[in-house]
Amino acid sequence: MALDEIQQKFRGKWKLCRSENFEDFLKEMGVNVVARKLAAAGKPEQEVEVKDGKIRIVYKTGFWDREDNFNLDEEFENETNKVKHKVVGSYKDGKLETVATPIDSELPPQRTVRDVVDGEMVMTIHARDVVCTRYFKRLQ
Repeated sequence: MALDEIQQKFRGKWKLCRSENFEDFLKEMGVNVVARKLAAAGKPEQEVEVKDGKIRIVYKTGFWDREDNFNLDEEFENETNKVKHKVVGSYKDGKLETVATPIDSELPPQRTVRDVVDGEMVMTIHARDVVCTRYFKRLQ
């Protein structure tokens, strides 16, 4: 079952250890230069678990936190930086993927793919032609 596999593979707290192309991604998302510099300097944490039959991802950056609780292949809404999104999460080929489409905004949709490779959670974010990769080490 997918939820069991997700729990086995992704469960735990993870801390960012390095990023590639993050500032370009933020620029693509309309974030101003000061906020981009602050965000790029941060070392966010995320926690992933399966709870009550739903996937729970808590993302903490130090200046904003977000928690998503969702069922696979069912649309839900979240809000990031005052922009609401319709989001669908899926699990295929051992990867946890979310596609977030902004509501009432000209910002591009974002596709985020999480995988665990050599003990690191690799989170790849796609927005238009920009691809950002963030690497997280497991804390627990």
